[in-house]
Amino acid sequence: MQINCNFEVVPMFGLDLYSLEMLVPSVLGVVAIASVMVWGFVRVCRLVSQDPPRQG
Repeated sequence: MQINCNFEVVPMFGLDLYSLEMLVPSVLGVVAIASVMVWGFVRVCRLVSQDPPRQG
């Protein structure tokens, strides 16, 4: 009787090299877009608060 001890290494959550190659740029893109949106919101809020109120 022979016991087969060939265990396949399965990474946690099924993240292999191909998945990471797809996941990392996508996450970086989402983070970049979110940070630009936050920066724009802060910029607009600062510009609106600096604008003096107009009469008329």
